[in-house]
Amino acid sequence: MRFTGKEKELGYLLSHFYKHCRENIIAKTTIHYLIWFILSFLGGIAIFYIPSYAYITTTSVDDSGKTDGLYAANYVAITIMVVVHHGIMWIGTHHFSLWLIIGYIISFLLFFPLTVFLNNLVLSSGIYLSTFQFVMRSATFWLSTVLTSSAVLLTYYGVHVFWYHFLYPEFIPMIKE
Repeated sequence: MRFTGKEKELGYLLSHFYKHCRENIIAKTTIHYLIWFILSFLGGIAIFYIPSYAYITTTSVDDSGKTDGLYAANYVAITIMVVVHHGIMWIGTHHFSLWLIIGYIISFLLFFPLTVFLNNLVLSSGIYLSTFQFVMRSATFWLSTVLTSSAVLLTYYGVHVFWYHFLYPEFIPMIKE
């Protein structure tokens, strides 16, 4: 056992601390990261394939005879990512404040106006703008967004609750009085 000279200051042997970190912290967090990685990967598959499948199997045609193509499916996937991201932020936040809630709401509500603004900046914005308007009126867009976001967020919430309340309750941040 090697001594560093600081054991009297610290009150414990550093080798015991390293052993504790290796056995108790790193072992748990490695499994933790692996499970969240698998969950993220499966969520990404759902975010990509459900809207793509919905737009492949249901071809919507607007008044001018245009169909929603890859733009619509990709826009749904991006919208779902924004919704899921904000949902995960809400689920993962343990201590809310008024400013945090206002920031979350403003961040979420800026997505659609920002999308409209950026679509108007594109040189061929007539095509993008008409497609964007058509996508926003499409039931496929709203159903894909709501169903996929709900599926991913409910799965995340279930794993989150199971993980923090049953497997590792010591990871729950406690308010120190």
